[in-house]
Amino acid sequence: MKTRSFLMCSLLVVGCGGEDENLPDARVGGLDAAAVDAALPDATPTIDAVMVDATVSSVIVTPNCTGIDNGQIAVNLSTGGLSFDITAPNLVVGEILRFSTTGMHNFASDATVAPANAWKSGPVGSHTACLQFTAAGTFGFRCDQHASMTGTLTVSN
Repeated sequence: MKTRSFLMCSLLVVGCGGEDENLPDARVGGLDAAAVDAALPDATPTIDAVMVDATVSSVIVTPNCTGIDNGQIAVNLSTGGLSFDITAPNLVVGEILRFSTTGMHNFASDATVAPANAWKSGPVGSHTACLQFTAAGTFGFRCDQHASMTGTLTVSN
């Protein structure tokens, strides 16, 4: 058994040595690691540090509004029939909108909203969600199930 273990370890060590000019060099995502270090002198170089699109969403969605008190809600938005009860809600950055529906609806950003600001309250169907908007702007919204259900949300500083 000792001989077999020694042979296995020897093969592993031999297999790791040497250079092969056909193998890729030490680059991450096509970037030279030294260039990344120079560009990010204050950061510890990691795979995360060289991601091309590391945009964090500007909308925080909390299913069922778990942990959010009623006093924190700035706007309540719901559905009635085939429409939103408010089609032009206004918020200030950091405020929370509570969306609730008992029908086959949801509250989602439309195609005009940049991916960094996109949101969805949840899947189409009865649910409640709280959404906190952390970036100012004017954002179109819709119900994914019903094309006629649209509106415009304005978030100001």
